[in-house]
Amino acid sequence: MKILDDEINEIKKNIENLSFSEILRQSRDKIGLIQYRTAQFLGFGINRLKNLETGHFRAMPGWEEIESICKFFELPKDIMTRKAEEHIKSRKETLNRTVRAYEKR
Repeated sequence: MKILDDEINEIKKNIENLSFSEILRQSRDKIGLIQYRTAQFLGFGINRLKNLETGHFRAMPGWEEIESICKFFELPKDIMTRKAEEHIKSRKETLNRTVRAYEKR
């Protein structure tokens, strides 16, 4: 569908400046789907999709999840995988800083 292609292409143009969660949320928003329906299409539970969209995930999304997202929204799998890895690395670094600060007390 041409309209959807144009909407997703807008995200693809700016993909390097967005986080994994932002790409996922904006892709869903651009095509006008609610979270519940998107979760159904992707084969996820609604809470999993919410966590991925808000960045509240501590474990790397599985390859099946990334594959499903990339296929559904026609996004590049290599970039989405890298974005998910960057998110996990950032969360771990934040957690480590918090633990070190707590230990200094």
